[in-house]
Amino acid sequence: LGAAGFACMGMKGSILNARVKRYKRYLQIMGERDVCTIEELAAGTGKTRRFVTGDLKRMMSGQMFPDGAYLDREETCLITSRKAYRQYQETMGRYQERKNRETLKEEAEEQAFGKLSGEAREIVEEGRDFISHIHQRNDEIGDPRMSEKLDCLERVVTRIFNRVAEKPENAPDLHRMMSYYLPITRKLVDAYQELDEQQVEGENIRKTKQEIEDSLDTVNHAFENLLDSFFQDTAWDISSDISVLHTMMAQDGLMKRDFKAREAEKPETDKEEKKGESI
Repeated sequence: LGAAGFACMGMKGSILNARVKRYKRYLQIMGERDVCTIEELAAGTGKTRRFVTGDLKRMMSGQMFPDGAYLDREETCLITSRKAYRQYQETMGRYQERKNRETLKEEAEEQAFGKLSGEAREIVEEGRDFISHIHQRNDEIGDPRMSEKLDCLERVVTRIFNRVAEKPENAPDLHRMMSYYLPITRKLVDAYQELDEQQVEGENIRKTKQEIEDSLDTVNHAFENLLDSFFQDTAWDISSDISVLHTMMAQDGLMKRDFKAREAEKPETDKEEKKGESI
């Protein structure tokens, strides 16, 4: 029994020594950083990601990290600073809030789409197909300038069709867009993607790609104007409401200039009495 006990103690000591060595190796890999990926730690120690994750958890339980240590939510990174972990939590909190807002927005859009019928529904379906196609082409195109233009195109077209889903009466205004503008734009983007795949960029390819990029600026500007036109009635209604509000306040003597006029019209005796009271 005594020999067995000494053997167990020796095994535990060996395990602890090995863990301390790995702990020092982890710190060596991290250097001055307080955030490091599990992938990098695994590669630096020759262990699997699963082993490293479990190893770090045991070290945390044993409080081997003097300043504390944390794993991110997906267990892909080691964080060895309370400050860095708080920043991570704040970032994740903002990300979750944004994700929740986007989810609510998507649900509202789906509800609006479900209520559509006839021409408006067909137009929104075609618009979604166009947006999906542009998004795919954007993933395939490597040029950052062109990608930025396609991002803008995707955003503005998405807003246009979301507006149609909310206000189906705007659907007839999109006939020219659906029959000409979108098909030509789609053709231009497809042509750019095909040219972008070529291994050698000659003068003709470079010039054509530049022309397509320039044309997208025009397309985006035109679509932004189209989207803005959808809010013309809203702008008129708000301007009318503001005008009525100001008129009613003026009639009730609630405007700032009315108070100034009242003050100026007060009898001189009142002013003298106030002056005497102040003295």
